[in-house]
Amino acid sequence: MTQTPGAPQPIVITTVEYGISWGASNGSIVTIDNIEVGGVATPVVIGWPTRGSFNSVNYSNDIDFIYDVVNQFVTATFVSRTKTTVTTPPTPPATGSTTTITYGPPIPLPYTLINFTVNSVHESNNRWIYPDDYNAIVDVNYPKQYGGVVLFSENDPGDKDAGTILEAGCDKDARYTFTDTQGNEQTVVSGYNYFECFEKGEYRYKPRNSVALSLLGDYDAKEIIIPSRPYYKDLTDEKGKHAPIYPIDIISSFNVDLDQQSVTVTYTFNFEISNDFGVDDPFLGPTVLQNPTLTMTQTITQPESVSERLEKLLDVSSYVNPDDFPIDSLAPGYTIDYPYTMVSGFDGIGTDPPKERGTDIERYGSREPQTLQRGDVWYNPATDQRKYWKGPDMADNVKIVNRGNNYRSEKNIQVFATIDVTPEDTEDVEIRTPVPYGLYVDITTDSNGQITSASIVEGEGGHNFQNGDIVAVPGGNGNGRLEVQISDPNRWVNFYVSRN
Repeated sequence: MTQTPGAPQPIVITTVEYGISWGASNGSIVTIDNIEVGGVATPVVIGWPTRGSFNSVNYSNDIDFIYDVVNQFVTATFVSRTKTTVTTPPTPPATGSTTTITYGPPIPLPYTLINFTVNSVHESNNRWIYPDDYNAIVDVNYPKQYGGVVLFSENDPGDKDAGTILEAGCDKDARYTFTDTQGNEQTVVSGYNYFECFEKGEYRYKPRNSVALSLLGDYDAKEIIIPSRPYYKDLTDEKGKHAPIYPIDIISSFNVDLDQQSVTVTYTFNFEISNDFGVDDPFLGPTVLQNPTLTMTQTITQPESVSERLEKLLDVSSYVNPDDFPIDSLAPGYTIDYPYTMVSGFDGIGTDPPKERGTDIERYGSREPQTLQRGDVWYNPATDQRKYWKGPDMADNVKIVNRGNNYRSEKNIQVFATIDVTPEDTEDVEIRTPVPYGLYVDITTDSNGQITSASIVEGEGGHNFQNGDIVAVPGGNGNGRLEVQISDPNRWVNFYVSRN
């Protein structure tokens, strides 16, 4: 190489730096940046990336209310790289030195993991984390959901071999399974929730249980935030009939915020390791981890069409039967006049059997009683159990006390409370109020027309009965008698209980 006598020589400094080699699935890490040099944008390699983005999400018309987020995560491992800085002094008459920086390939190193975390924030929604921001009562093992998304990290502190890659991000298959404190396995759907992503629309709505609570008006979502949970659209009753639970009954009016066409969600990943790597330099000071934090953004876009946005809202509105279940496949009363339904984790309902109705009665100003009412439903997602409140006045069984005469086997017979008296006793008879009613039985008879068995029609144990009441069986000679048996006056049962 020929050098011009007296020409300034480049100053070359090579150091070793330590940091994290980040990667992204369903996204990309920014490794090239553009800086302005002499008014010209010049691409520059980023030696230690700290930002990137996940692929955008588009709530198109064919996407459900919950947008499943699948295989969206980042990878991380500890590496070293050489950093070579070349500073070239100016050659007169030029002024100002020029500096170039190049990095060598990453070299994986062993490390000791202390902590690997991930969280996300929404650009404007301050009720982003469930259950933290909702004052919800859930099992202690229930995962946090960020806008509906369950996050995970391979956060197992300890020594790691060189090249050990750890992952963190959104639950990979959008179905997060965990074991609750009772040992039950539960599954949580992990995906963006439309209401939580686009929270600025102006809505009026009828809440869940509006018919059971006799709520005639609707409610402003700005005053009483529109709920996005509970949402169990695939729930069935004890007979396999569809008994879905939706967050609301209906959107009564809406004015979607057209300015909120898209929103940004920001994920922050922190990778903390012990600081026993490298050798401190007497001139440069102690070694540092260059890029322990990675920020990933994601843009979520909703339909431009107002009608398509309304379709999203109706996807979770019970009144319209949004999943188009055939009418004959629905449980009694669904999807409009369904029983008052309590769900563990919502409206103050815990995982133990409720002793009174939920806080939605107070929140929406219902005049319905707080006490449990016959036919109320309680669903516990932890155990996937759905039960009915029997109440204290519903018969559990009947016992034959007079087999009667001239009866025939028959189903669904309404029997009537009776007091058998002689004519001279009639002046002393008091009629009990409220009057017992609504008890239906099936009977079988023998060849002589006498009742041989009697059983209560499922869910039709009547109202206002007391243990030991005597009921008359119509038909035959009218002399068949049954005794009402109530084994437990207040309990949750697995069979259907009518409300009327």
